[in-house]
Amino acid sequence: MTESFMMIGKTAVLFLFTLFCFRLMGYRSLGDMEPLDYVVVLGIGEIMGSPLSGEASMIRPMVAIATLTALQIILSSLYSKMPKVGKVMEGGPVPVIRNGKLIKKNLLIHRIDQAAVMEELRIKGLRDEKDVDIANLEPSGRFSVILKNEAAPITPRFFGAEGTKYLVEHGEIKTEIWQELSIDEGTVLEFLRENGVENWSEIDTITYRDGKLYLERKEN
Repeated sequence: MTESFMMIGKTAVLFLFTLFCFRLMGYRSLGDMEPLDYVVVLGIGEIMGSPLSGEASMIRPMVAIATLTALQIILSSLYSKMPKVGKVMEGGPVPVIRNGKLIKKNLLIHRIDQAAVMEELRIKGLRDEKDVDIANLEPSGRFSVILKNEAAPITPRFFGAEGTKYLVEHGEIKTEIWQELSIDEGTVLEFLRENGVENWSEIDTITYRDGKLYLERKEN
């Protein structure tokens, strides 16, 4: 009975500690995994199994998991600051279709099944590759597809309507957008007064669409 309780306790502690480490690593490791994230997850899974299969000490596995977590955080930060390093370590997108034609050379080099590419197109609602401008196999293993203009769905922009412009995005003032739209500060300040905004720190987003301003406050 005592051994059973010890096993339950070990499992719970390692589970909570690993969950905490994944939260530290961020959403990137929880979505479509890049090679770095995949290796880290495999390593953590292997390490978790050791103490649960009979090893008495939990300190070493926890230190190993913490080390992998730190490496993932450091390398992810390095990749964001030095994209070239990330591209060397994790690879970049592989073009598989360009201007409606399959790039068979890349399919052969990277051992990509043509049937898998066509299946991805069908999943995205496309009959064949002729409607595709560019399709890439991303490092995460997923396909990204950009349609040709004549095959793209009709949007308000097609009829000449302007899209949404961000004057302020997550608290950051987009000066170039203000200049592009020739919007003066007085107009925006009047808009904010009408909406009861007393300080710029309250603002998360201000957007401009169809000649009108829209406000989104920061969450308390």
